Amino acid sequence: MSLADFEDIRALGSGVYGDIYLCNTRATNDVVCVKRIALRDLSPPQRDVCWNEVSVAASLQHPNIVRHHGAFVDAETLAIVMEFCDGGDLAEWLYAHRADASEDALLLLFVQMALAVQHMHAANVLHRDLKPKNIFVFETGRLVVGDFGIAKCLESSSSLAETLIGSPAYMAPEIFEGKPYGLKADVWALGCILYELMAGRCPFRASSYPALVHKISAGDYDALAATMCRLPTRHLIAAMLAHDPNDRPSVESILTLPFLQPSLDEYLALAPGYLVKHPPTWLDILALQRSTLVPPPIAALGLAVDRPETIAGDLKQFVKAQHLGQHSLSVDARAIVQLRARQTAQRQCSKSKRGQKSPLPLPLCDIHLVDAQKQACHSRGRRPANRRRGRHASHRRCLRHPRSASGRCTRRLSRRGTATSEAR
Repeated sequence: MSLADFEDIRALGSGVYGDIYLCNTRATNDVVCVKRIALRDLSPPQRDVCWNEVSVAASLQHPNIVRHHGAFVDAETLAIVMEFCDGGDLAEWLYAHRADASEDALLLLFVQMALAVQHMHAANVLHRDLKPKNIFVFETGRLVVGDFGIAKCLESSSSLAETLIGSPAYMAPEIFEGKPYGLKADVWALGCILYELMAGRCPFRASSYPALVHKISAGDYDALAATMCRLPTRHLIAAMLAHDPNDRPSVESILTLPFLQPSLDEYLALAPGYLVKHPPTWLDILALQRSTLVPPPIAALGLAVDRPETIAGDLKQFVKAQHLGQHSLSVDARAIVQLRARQTAQRQCSKSKRGQKSPLPLPLCDIHLVDAQKQACHSRGRRPANRRRGRHASHRRCLRHPRSASGRCTRRLSRRGTATSEAR
């Protein structure tokens, strides 16, 4: 191939090292995107970055990774030919469509991002520059990840990188702290993008670079309101933006979350229409990838997605069934967890054969029971009658001994006098 094989239609923009043009292929009349980089103007390290983009992109074949048609050098100009995304980048898409997009539509975009990153991580490729400007959207709704200029091929999934590189607003805190970082740095960037999808803004914003670094290192970002997205989405964002990389989930575990399964199934149903002009093997890649993303058993039982009010209702029914007395009920998190464990164990018992011992012990449910009188007093901000200062329950309940003129138990008063005389 040579530059003469392509007819320029218009300029699309400029990158760090070159310009991007929308071109028409003279032989096939296909519309493609050509990135032209003048190698003579670059230093040897910069040339390595450009060739790194070519090699990494050529090694990754996935429906949600921008398709590269090839690369060649013509008159000291490196030309990278790739598919044209008619919807622009994700930043432009959010600006135009964020106000009208539902959470389900945004999650459909997110799962496509996650599928692309999961494919990269399976090949031990660390992108290191995930951001809306490097993610592209088609008008049909298909999404692809691109710009692998600073991507790094790791020796294994546990290998680490050490270079301070990337877009600051989407960089993980361990990168700023000068620590070695791995695949979880991409998870952090994905969490920032998911936050931006739901809120319409980046989670970390500041007026200066030092202030931005401080906010990211401290995890200082505004929590999403309940009106912006549902609770599972907010929990996922918080997990992906955990300061410790070990506390962040892997992309594979993210894709097995129960609330994302409908979005995955919807995307696989739409994929044949998205990939009409692409190799049929790409559908096989998606089908194989989907078959490995099976939710864990606890999620299949529905225990991880129960609503809090449902759990509390089940707990009250459990207390009533166990005849634990006529008390008002105060439910705490520990009791909920223990109830879940008991319910799981009971299910295992019912499935096991008769005469066999249950594989799970039945834990005791530590339920907090509060006397109704005490709870009413505490709600009014005062102590119960038998706990007020200066009085004791025995002063009123003693019926076995005579009372003094003040109404107190004479035996208790005599004991107090004896103790006072002994002290003297």
